[in-house]
Amino acid sequence: MTRKFISLFLFVILSILSVQSIATTYETIGNNSWIPSTPSNSWSSNDVFIINHFVTLNGFRLLNGGSITINSGGKLTMKWSANFDAGTSIYVASGGELKLTQLTTENSSSNFVIEGTINTSNGSFINETSGVIDFKTGAVWTFNQQSLTNKGS
Repeated sequence: MTRKFISLFLFVILSILSVQSIATTYETIGNNSWIPSTPSNSWSSNDVFIINHFVTLNGFRLLNGGSITINSGGKLTMKWSANFDAGTSIYVASGGELKLTQLTTENSSSNFVIEGTINTSNGSFINETSGVIDFKTGAVWTFNQQSLTNKGS
């Protein structure tokens, strides 16, 4: 009986841990409206964010492997700072917009591709990485930062 109980207990614990590590895909379905739910300030590794509408979020930290895609007609406004860890991917399509107050990219291999509009103001822009910020032809960057530190490319 004790072995069965221990086996069942371990199975339940491992199942809970595996569910917590599964990435979530968040997508806008209207202005400030998300499925499956509004994201919190702490986004998990490999979480995916697809922005098709106007949305405003508080500050966040996008962990290793996560991604944000802002499609044409979408706009993501961050009220506070945004931090991107290693392996994160940010893509702003032509006709899309990303508005940030303070931006920090950290570690290596972050990928930041801008084809649309990015507006950074106040605070600081810090690229601590060997990752790439790829600013495509036709993109617009309104840059009103108090400071810029670039250790990447």
